[in-house]
Amino acid sequence: MKGFDEWVRLSARKDELKRVGNGKWRLVESMSPREVIEDEQLGVVTIGDHQVDGFIDDVRCVKCDRPRVYYDRYDAYFCAECNLWLEGACTDHSCDYCRDRPARPLGEKE
Repeated sequence: MKGFDEWVRLSARKDELKRVGNGKWRLVESMSPREVIEDEQLGVVTIGDHQVDGFIDDVRCVKCDRPRVYYDRYDAYFCAECNLWLEGACTDHSCDYCRDRPARPLGEKE
């Protein structure tokens, strides 16, 4: 993902990110209990025990300043740290993305 690599190169906070293998990035956060790993080759992000199809974006959550995650299944961004959607669901009741979207991306217990 070219944009993400460019962000890593330019970011003053690039020490938070660590390449852990071919096409994999780990978000290293001493203040966070959540381990976030992106596998660029598979297009998968692992957050603790959860795995979602998507990627880590270069835009940060306004609440906690952690990079947001794109969740392909729901065509929306969320914050893995806050466990909140960063975009509202659409109002189309027949929308395949929003119709079954849960209240919290990683479940209620998170």
